[in-house]
Amino acid sequence: MGYVAALFMGFVLGLLGGGGGILTVPILVGFFGLTATEATGSSLFVVGLTALVGAGQGFIKKQVELSPALLLAIPSMIGAIIARKLLVPSIPGHIFGLTKDQVLLTAFAILMIVVGIKMLMKKGDGPEPKHNPALVIAYGLCIGLLSGTLGAGGGFLILPVLTLLLSIDLAKAIPTSLTVICIQSLGGFFIGELGKSIQWNLLLSIAAVALVGLGLGLVLREKAPKKTLQTAFAYLIFVVAIYMVVKAFMVQPKPPMKVSFWYWQTPYSLSPTDQKSLKAIGVKQMFVRAGTFSGDGKNVVLMFPQKYGDGANALPVHLVFNADSGLLRHFESYNVSTASTQMAERMEAQTVAAQKQGLTVSGVQLDFDVATRLLPRYASLIAKIRTSNSRFRKQKDFQFSMTGLMSWLGTRGLEALSNEVDFIVPQAYEGEVGKTPGEMRPIFDPDDLKNRLPQAERLHCPYWIGIPAYGHAIIYDEHDNLTGTYRGLEAQDALRHPSLKLISVYPTDRSGHPAAEKEWIGEEILKFKAIKPAPDGNGLGYTIAFNVPSPALVARSFKYVEQNRDANCQGVIIYRMPEPGSSFTIPLDTIERVLRGEPVQPKIEVKLRSGQDAFEAVETGQSDIPVDVFAEISNTGTDATYLSPQGLVVQLTFDKPGIGDTRPRDVDSVAFYDSKSSTQTNPNHADQIRLSKGFLAPGQKILCGPIRLLNSGPIRVKIKVQAWPSSGFQSTDFGLPDVTLETKSGHKN
Repeated sequence: MGYVAALFMGFVLGLLGGGGGILTVPILVGFFGLTATEATGSSLFVVGLTALVGAGQGFIKKQVELSPALLLAIPSMIGAIIARKLLVPSIPGHIFGLTKDQVLLTAFAILMIVVGIKMLMKKGDGPEPKHNPALVIAYGLCIGLLSGTLGAGGGFLILPVLTLLLSIDLAKAIPTSLTVICIQSLGGFFIGELGKSIQWNLLLSIAAVALVGLGLGLVLREKAPKKTLQTAFAYLIFVVAIYMVVKAFMVQPKPPMKVSFWYWQTPYSLSPTDQKSLKAIGVKQMFVRAGTFSGDGKNVVLMFPQKYGDGANALPVHLVFNADSGLLRHFESYNVSTASTQMAERMEAQTVAAQKQGLTVSGVQLDFDVATRLLPRYASLIAKIRTSNSRFRKQKDFQFSMTGLMSWLGTRGLEALSNEVDFIVPQAYEGEVGKTPGEMRPIFDPDDLKNRLPQAERLHCPYWIGIPAYGHAIIYDEHDNLTGTYRGLEAQDALRHPSLKLISVYPTDRSGHPAAEKEWIGEEILKFKAIKPAPDGNGLGYTIAFNVPSPALVARSFKYVEQNRDANCQGVIIYRMPEPGSSFTIPLDTIERVLRGEPVQPKIEVKLRSGQDAFEAVETGQSDIPVDVFAEISNTGTDATYLSPQGLVVQLTFDKPGIGDTRPRDVDSVAFYDSKSSTQTNPNHADQIRLSKGFLAPGQKILCGPIRLLNSGPIRVKIKVQAWPSSGFQSTDFGLPDVTLETKSGHKN
């Protein structure tokens, strides 16, 4: 059917001298599976080559008005470039509640209807044409501005200009129109598309069929009356105008929202539990860091190649290659040809290595955070990588993608880049890092995502959005100057570190300031000051600031993308795959629940057991010896506790006072109280102990004990828990059933 449609396109072009472009793009997309971007560029070749043959016949029969053809073609190309580069980017995304495309296509449809009516009203041939060069150039410029702004319609504007405004006889106007279309299309193709990955065999076969249709159209045109052709063209204009309006206002169905993860740690492995959770979330592919490119400005090397463990072949993967600061620093000085060859070789080697381990590699991805001004150079690099290795060229079963900064959206550089890849992943995080501790910023900025997401509509390829589910630490020197990222500790470890003092902890708004619940973006910030130097004598007075994510961070960013994406958005990729027990990532089970819209919260369980020291009983010869209590505290819920010194407090109140030596083990702090006055006291007089833990992840279990009780005999214990959820706004306070500890049996009742 695709070739039948191509035959019809050639027939219309030969018969009426227009309509090739607007028919060819849907044919290439609908019947041959090209993307809209590929089809737009490829249609230039098919239409241009077909029009070339038609124009050639017109030259042979001396039916081409060459002067107006050239004076129309060249200015129209210039006008189209001006429109695409200057006019279109300056048009607001929405006008009077309508999208930019709806306004532009409706305006174009009205213009076409007016032109069609004029052609129907035209009586016979006009006077002998007089070609005022300035006027023809002006017409050509207007054609280019209109077709460039609206993205289609050059052919439908050229013929009316030739017949209505320049009074050229229809018999000459059609081959002259084909000449203009030929110059426009082939010129645009060789200027804008040559050098990209092009499916030449497919295009040549389609063009060959279209040429047959062109021949049929030319034959019929010679026999058909001029008035009939003029009327047919006018009615075709009406049909296309109606089609454009319907297309503009037709709601395009969005593809199902896909979800995937970036996997950054080594080795890459997926446990059966991971695989089950990923399946429940609907993950069909993973994006796995395969290595880091580094270099000195001359050569590129691959650092930290990925290794593969159990379960690595459970899902198809895209291998991700990021760039270190050295490569980015020298990016501008690389020879693009040399760098592209070296990168392609190393990417190919890692692809083969992964396949040998049994992985299905569905594509590769570059993660280079280059300066915005270097995006054209980045586009050139990717184009050369793709053409230098057959694996990376455009093909159905293997995709080449790239990540991007949100600040790139709306720039011409990213639009050019989007022509070179199969999809792009703008990352909605880390747009700004505070230069001082007081300017510390959260990882995610919802307003930035809101402002920039609409600009993704201008990309020439599908896109995903990267959303955060991770935290990190930033270190500042004693003068509060930004030093870099810090990987020595996680925040829960910093709470216990003797050399660090907690300065502040708070839920944050988008500016990095303490937030009320309505302004909270789903992150927590903790800041520590180094009160002792490191073993090498450095570090005293340094500040370490931690960003800690919560499930709400994922839920809010996912929901916004889901509700506001266009049909070109494929879904979200979450950075990054969680690490068990880490406060810097969010467990898969928790992510699964928040993506389904389910609430999550911590659930704390406490188990106590008692015992007596058998050796002490033998040594003293007494049976009535003190009791040792052991506490097991676990989070069986779906959310971590709030990360702060009092994020979780377990209070044990005994019916008899007197507490001896206590081993904290996994808890961060132990305090002793008089339960009647709720004041701290000496352990020997205390009947209450409070165990504090700064962070308890879902599924995590901690131990405390032995807690030596200075009394023997049955001891009754009241258990009370205060647990703050990851938001930090409202604690959950509850009591657990009392426990009686028996000393004779050595275990709890």
